[in-house]
Amino acid sequence: MAFGFETILAALLAGSAFSLVFSQFFRLLSEMVDLERGDVPRLLVLGLMLLAGPHILAAAARKLGRLREYPWEYVAAIYAVSALWAGLLGLGIIVAISGAWSLSS
Repeated sequence: MAFGFETILAALLAGSAFSLVFSQFFRLLSEMVDLERGDVPRLLVLGLMLLAGPHILAAAARKLGRLREYPWEYVAAIYAVSALWAGLLGLGIIVAISGAWSLSS
């Protein structure tokens, strides 16, 4: 299966948007419940962190870039890992949606 530029761009956008939604959900959950001592299952917290990871990494890279305490290579590497993670997450979303679409028709 060959991927074109549009597929890669759609995967990056879908993964970034999905990660943003889950990072906001994770922030809301952490404000409502103490995640270390609360009744929230650890597997749920781990899953939310994995889904929110690209957005969290991009926010950390943005903060490191503003502080200018680390070399720009570190910031670029964190952005690259965040983009790769978002792309893989988005590709998984696209594959799941297209698989569900093909099964329904």
